[in-house]
Amino acid sequence: MNMANISMARYSVSACLRRVFLALVLTGVCTSAFAVPAELMDQDGKKGGLQDFSGKPVIVFVTSLTEMAELGKWEEALRPKFSSINTIDIGDVNTSSKFILKELNKELKKHVPSGVRIYVDTQNIWAKEYSLDLFSPCVLIFNADHKMVAKFTGNPKGDVLDEVVAAAAKYFPLKAAPAK
Repeated sequence: MNMANISMARYSVSACLRRVFLALVLTGVCTSAFAVPAELMDQDGKKGGLQDFSGKPVIVFVTSLTEMAELGKWEEALRPKFSSINTIDIGDVNTSSKFILKELNKELKKHVPSGVRIYVDTQNIWAKEYSLDLFSPCVLIFNADHKMVAKFTGNPKGDVLDEVVAAAAKYFPLKAAPAK
């Protein structure tokens, strides 16, 4: 075997090992379970999160400050379709300013119906953890083990709404159709 053949064989083995290593790394990344983000504070200063729904499936709505009105639209679009549903609304607000946070909380109290908790994520935990693009609202569906089983982006209408309803129906009972 000449030196060119030996060099080519080493290159081939090296390239093959790199491909196997990359495949193993990507497989580990794709199958690893996401950690449940830490508790967040709602507009009333109460802590909460996924752990509030231990052993139950949950739909989580996450959006940026500028798209906050879409949280209520998603709730209004889905609640009538299901006999019972567990939801968490999260406003992703990238700020460390306590003044801005206090003003945001005042506004949320004015515009959010009593009893609806909107958790404020000032550290972008959800966006980072689940690779969310918050230019549109995001809908995440978690099974009873709190493993994310579906992720959607968009406003609550058309195909996106139909897809979310179909995915959520696997975990929540649909309301019966009215009798004719």
